[in-house]
Amino acid sequence: MFLRGTEEGILARLARADVGERPMLGGNAWRERVAELLRTRYPIYERADLALDIAGDEAPENTAARLHSLVAKSGGQPPGGRIGDIDAEN
Repeated sequence: MFLRGTEEGILARLARADVGERPMLGGNAWRERVAELLRTRYPIYERADLALDIAGDEAPENTAARLHSLVAKSGGQPPGGRIGDIDAEN
């Protein structure tokens, strides 16, 4: 499963967070580091069986619901049944 975010969305979300808490993004050049990681990793992540486009401002429970729906539509079984555990209210 690949949760696909845009570079702009990822940067916006990280700008609201404490990037100092993220070892790979420490320092002043964290935006450049994110761009580098996306360039090198996205081609590998794109090989995932399922991908879900995410928005940086989407509520986590909405992302979880869309993720659950995608897995259900694919006929796949989430590892250990954990996806259903994300949203305990449904």
